[in-house]
Amino acid sequence: MGLLVGLLITWPAVPWNWFTVIGIGLALVFPILVFPHTKLLYLAIDLAFRPAEPPDLATPVEPGVAGKRN
Repeated sequence: MGLLVGLLITWPAVPWNWFTVIGIGLALVFPILVFPHTKLLYLAIDLAFRPAEPPDLATPVEPGVAGKRN
């Protein structure tokens, strides 16, 4: 949508270099900014399709750590 608005505003002398720089910048920054939200969304979808069961909620015990004492 932003590209279309930018094209309409600057037509007929469209600054393609600026559109390229802005597009690359957004492609690098946007995924980093929205990662926490998308991860939360994917986890919610996973829980909706595969609800947690009691074995999933158990605390794992690493072998050899529980019984060792100095």
